[in-house]
Amino acid sequence: MNAPVQAPGEIGRKMARPLTVFALWLGVSIVAVPLVLMIHELGHLLMAIAVGFHQVRLHYESVTYADQDLFWQRMQSGAKAQAEALSPFWKVAVVEIAGPLASLATLFIAGDTCAASGSLL
Repeated sequence: MNAPVQAPGEIGRKMARPLTVFALWLGVSIVAVPLVLMIHELGHLLMAIAVGFHQVRLHYESVTYADQDLFWQRMQSGAKAQAEALSPFWKVAVVEIAGPLASLATLFIAGDTCAASGSLL
C-alpha cells in the first residue's frame, strides 16, 4: 500500500512544534544552568558562614574559606589529626553537603511548580 502524500505546508507545521519546543528549552537552559549553579554555591557559602568558617569567599564555581587548601593537603597526606586541628570534620562535611542539598531543594521546588501549573511542555 502506498502512504498518503502530505502537502508541503503540513510537513512544515509538523516540524515547527518540535523546533519551537527545542528553542524554548534551550533558552530556558541557558538561563537556568548558571542560576542553579549559583544556588548550589550559595548553599555552600551560607553553611560555611553558619558553622563559623573564616574568610569565606564566593566564586562563580566554588566557595573557599581560610585554611581549606591546607586542610585537604593534610587529609590527603594522612595527617588527619592535624587536619582536624584546622577544621573539625563535621564542619567540613556539613559545608560540603550543603551545595548538593541546595540543588536538590531547587529541583523539588521547580518540579512542584511545574506540576502545579500543569506545564512541562
